[in-house]
Amino acid sequence: MWPYDKFLGRRKRRPAIVAHRGYGADAPENSLAALDAAMAVGADIVELDIRRASCGTLVVFHDKTLERMAGTAGAVADLPMDELSALPLRKGRGGADAPLTDQTIPSLQMALRHARARCYLDLDVKDPADLQKVAGLVRAVGMADSVDIKTPVSKPADAVALFGVESRFGVMAVPILTLTAAQVSSHVRLVAPQRPELVEVVFDHLETFKEAVRALKRVNAKIFVNTLEGYCGEGLSDEMALKDPAAVWGVLIAAGANVIQTDHPDALADYLVASEREFRTARQKVGAWWKLS
Repeated sequence: MWPYDKFLGRRKRRPAIVAHRGYGADAPENSLAALDAAMAVGADIVELDIRRASCGTLVVFHDKTLERMAGTAGAVADLPMDELSALPLRKGRGGADAPLTDQTIPSLQMALRHARARCYLDLDVKDPADLQKVAGLVRAVGMADSVDIKTPVSKPADAVALFGVESRFGVMAVPILTLTAAQVSSHVRLVAPQRPELVEVVFDHLETFKEAVRALKRVNAKIFVNTLEGYCGEGLSDEMALKDPAAVWGVLIAAGANVIQTDHPDALADYLVASEREFRTARQKVGAWWKLS
């Protein structure tokens, strides 16, 4: 595998695909099986959520509580790793009606070793206090060049903490900026001096996104968008993309997105293959016309 930054730099027309919490159509989200499933359908990067168990072990789990995915009461932070790892996870996105599976909550170390040399990882660190511990583990297992860590940035202290970890441990820092039109300039100024390799942008309107892209491209940042419901304004979501991928993923790519996170990496991969085929066909037609003219 290329180092992460070189991989992002090599992307031309075709953006990278991020599978949200792995691919959870059948496998439980954030499980090792979901990680495998994401790679099988064409994801380049797998997003995983990181929390800490009561014993200090970093675990891969989204919610604060265990109810939705493990069907039991209690908080992740209140149980040690040996108890968490004994809990079977519910299928897919969980919920009361989802059956239990043979998958259990993995530690971050398990997930890192499972993904090594197979895909890039996007680690959503739920508690910023865990950033150093996460980055330290990533470096300790020799994966600093294939993993990013991300957390929201809305004030100077957030940027100092996130980029300080990048500087110390050599793990790519990805700030998450949630923007309205009025916030673009101030929030971009928080991260621009660090010249980030990749920035996740959450926005209210497409014009806000375009303005953010223009500002971030000035410092050569790549742009990460998340098409889950509620992350992109104007209905640019997975739900709409499944009906009309060009109206969502195509619009975002045209507006400057380099990396797209989705719950449907299979559908996004199919769309990118089809659109690339259309592009090559159109280019061939233009070439033929040019030779005849």
